[in-house]
Amino acid sequence: MKGFILGVSLVGNVIFGYHLIKENGILADLNRQGNGLSDKITGKAKQVSGTVNDNSADKIEGQIQETTGKAKETVQYLKEKVFD
Repeated sequence: MKGFILGVSLVGNVIFGYHLIKENGILADLNRQGNGLSDKITGKAKQVSGTVNDNSADKIEGQIQETTGKAKETVQYLKEKVFD
């Protein structure tokens, strides 16, 4: 039961943080920069949801999306270092 409550709390915090970032326009700026933060946040939320609901497909999809976000951040970092 403690794990379920912790999972629900974590999912709620991730969703709340996502909406705060989105409302302040920060998410749009970050997406334009192509750093993949939204993919990482969404992927992490899917992983937590999959863990809470015992859904391995959601966990795997979340891992893939989070990895995609990390790859986008790496590409952006390399673009900044090479072209700036």
